Amino acid sequence: MIDGSDPEDGAVRTALRRSWLRAVPRAVRSLYRLGTRASETSVSVGAIENTTDRAAAVTARSAFVQWFTTEPEPATVVVDLERTRTVGPIIRFFEPGYRALVRASRTSTLCTSVRRGAKATHPLHAVVADSRVWALAKRLLTPPDDDR
Repeated sequence: MIDGSDPEDGAVRTALRRSWLRAVPRAVRSLYRLGTRASETSVSVGAIENTTDRAAAVTARSAFVQWFTTEPEPATVVVDLERTRTVGPIIRFFEPGYRALVRASRTSTLCTSVRRGAKATHPLHAVVADSRVWALAKRLLTPPDDDR
């Protein structure tokens, strides 16, 4: 701990002040600002934004989305597909394999590495979540409002 009581503390503080590592956060902030400015003035990002806006509008007006997102009538019958003769056997065929994969993933080295990597890159998620590309993807993939 650097508390000033040890003569080596001064050397450590001096080394920290002179270290090139002090410039890293400032450089990252500068790169982030540069990327943000570039994306705000980019013609290609603007074109992608316009395209995704149009695609979202067309998708929202499509008959499939209208049908798929409507609320069911109160008298609608809900069918459990697992109990049907057509889809049920397919579900029952794949279900044991799926459960085995889930159990194996808990002890898998690959899955453990992926989980650790996800935790290590968590700060990166915040940067991505604030990006315009993420905002475009979110706008495109958000279901339409019920203001039909």
